[in-house]
Amino acid sequence: MIVVLICLIALAYGSYTDIKTREIPDTLSIGMIFLGFAIAIGITIASWSYKPLLASLVGFVVCVLIGIAFYYTGQWGGGDAKVLMGLGSLIGINVFMLNQGIPELGLFFINLILFGAFYGIVWLLSLAIINWHLFRPAFREARRNAKMIRLRIIFLGLVVLFTLFVLILKPDFMISIIVYLILLFAVISLYLFLLIKTVEKTCLLKKIKISKLTEGDWVVEKVNMKNANKFIYTKIGITAKGIKMLKSSGKKNILVKEGIPFVPNFLIAYIATLAIGNWIPVF
Repeated sequence: MIVVLICLIALAYGSYTDIKTREIPDTLSIGMIFLGFAIAIGITIASWSYKPLLASLVGFVVCVLIGIAFYYTGQWGGGDAKVLMGLGSLIGINVFMLNQGIPELGLFFINLILFGAFYGIVWLLSLAIINWHLFRPAFREARRNAKMIRLRIIFLGLVVLFTLFVLILKPDFMISIIVYLILLFAVISLYLFLLIKTVEKTCLLKKIKISKLTEGDWVVEKVNMKNANKFIYTKIGITAKGIKMLKSSGKKNILVKEGIPFVPNFLIAYIATLAIGNWIPVF
């Protein structure tokens, strides 16, 4: 129970700071890691069994590998990766019970993926509504782009052709439904792509003072400097050396792209894991 309370409190506070400042304090994530190990060591000593500590170590290592992979592919910031490591050490993975079903940390990852997609869409839609006066004309312009018009004509043509195919050959009903769903999914995906790109362009770009840049910020304004691609425009955002380069350039402000705060999705996924448990057998 103590682990559950620590995770909920830590994720709630991390969500607050992530939304407010787009930063997660190192004291929070590192504190989660040490607390996880401390609790595991305490249980190990009390029960005189190495299994609790091993579970914490395995969970931590798994989350380190996943966090590093997502960080260096530009999917997460360093703060998100470190919070995940903290969850790994707290929740752990009992390798001796893997034959009894998906471990809690595994269910958390599944929920993180599923709820992450929904959370991201809701967050982007919220930004679009809040900044409607900027989003609407940009989205209208994107829909009228020549490539978009061609794609819409192609999708409409596919629907018409398949409808004629259904009317003439009358294939199995389920096959027809599946194909129509695939076409619908393709159209929805196309408009989601437009939504993401338009929100990025109109709602996530902002000018900030170079003095307020932090490692990992995504600089989008191009500057003509030697080694800019190596230190400023990297997959993991601007580096400490890149910040020094910009400060020495004489520029005062720079255009950056804000990311979506992801720790709230950790909180949502963890609550879902606690509330629902293993929902996979339902399907």
